[in-house]
Amino acid sequence: MSKGGYPNDRQYDRCMRLFRNINSLDYGSELKKDINIENISYKNDIKVVNFSLNSNKKSSNQEARIAIASIGIDSEKDVIDVLKNPDCGLTIEKKLELYRMLNEAREQGASMVVFPEYYLPVQWLPDIMYFCRKNKIIVVSGLRYICIKDNEKNCNTNAFNYVAIINPSIIDSRYVYAVPIIREKTYYAPEERKRLGELLFSCKNPEKVLHVINTGNYKYSDLMCYELTNIEYRYLLRGRIELLLIPENNKDTNYFSSIVDSASRDLHCFIIQVNTSQYGDSRITGPYKTLYKDIAKIKGGDNDLIIIGSAKYGEIIENAICNISK
Repeated sequence: MSKGGYPNDRQYDRCMRLFRNINSLDYGSELKKDINIENISYKNDIKVVNFSLNSNKKSSNQEARIAIASIGIDSEKDVIDVLKNPDCGLTIEKKLELYRMLNEAREQGASMVVFPEYYLPVQWLPDIMYFCRKNKIIVVSGLRYICIKDNEKNCNTNAFNYVAIINPSIIDSRYVYAVPIIREKTYYAPEERKRLGELLFSCKNPEKVLHVINTGNYKYSDLMCYELTNIEYRYLLRGRIELLLIPENNKDTNYFSSIVDSASRDLHCFIIQVNTSQYGDSRITGPYKTLYKDIAKIKGGDNDLIIIGSAKYGEIIENAICNISK
């Protein structure tokens, strides 16, 4: 991830070879079929990467139990201080708090846990991957800033804002592995770029990449915070997904609320928006009437917690088929 952008690009074949060799597997063709890349251009070049991940566990009730994490993130201690000290705040207490929320989600039958932007330290990714593989639960989170100097002669330091999706997959009903799907935020907010510049860090919008992930039951994608405001991204996702995940650290909840309500209906999908607890409007929203659209919604509180809501994606798929048949 040291170069920013999309670290998974052009690494699939190498990763698959390593996976087969380490595990002495002789059915590599099935593994290779799990990943497909499709490039689509619309005004500007935007790469849409399609992942087909076999869950081997079909949902009979056609709904996904989604856990959203309401967590307080200090903009100085948890975001800015990390730029100069990547190990800042990595305490046993915070890790135990993370495990508590993950275990609570597992006990409540969640199939996916979504955390806010800037939350997860990259140092803890191996632990998250182990949890996902063991419990067959998807975890989505923004990563804390990763900072890399341009080169030894250049004193400029680049700051990278990544979103990580850890999605378990099952092969041949026997082998469970966790697929890390990581990309850099492709659309930095002007305020974020300005703040980084004031601190003598630089960032630039990298190659535009969108994910579409097929779990075998439903398809989902992710947009990180300010990316949601890009109408081109939303346009390209129409008709492709049942869930849209939005980790964010966003003060302007009123502005984003209008986009979420509109996008849920325009894209005909569930939107899982996860903000920090101090800003709020973390919610699971469906394309329903105003009275019923918010399946779960939360703001505030002194303690970190999760709430769980069920996204009935079967209704979304059924309605889409009905509209096509008409």
